[in-house]
Amino acid sequence: MKDAVNRLDYCQYLLGSPIDYILTNFADHSESFSHDQGNRYLGGKKVTPSGLGARCQRCR
Repeated sequence: MKDAVNRLDYCQYLLGSPIDYILTNFADHSESFSHDQGNRYLGGKKVTPSGLGARCQRCR
């Protein structure tokens, strides 16, 4: 069973992926998360680009 996607993992993926930010790429490079899990995470949360960017800046 795969783990649930969380904000920290998604932010780390965005920071480490200079070009390809799609969920399929996220799932392809993760042993813990599937595309569907990422889609449910982003669909079930109020995730704005500016809010996500601010959180990613704190992860650096």
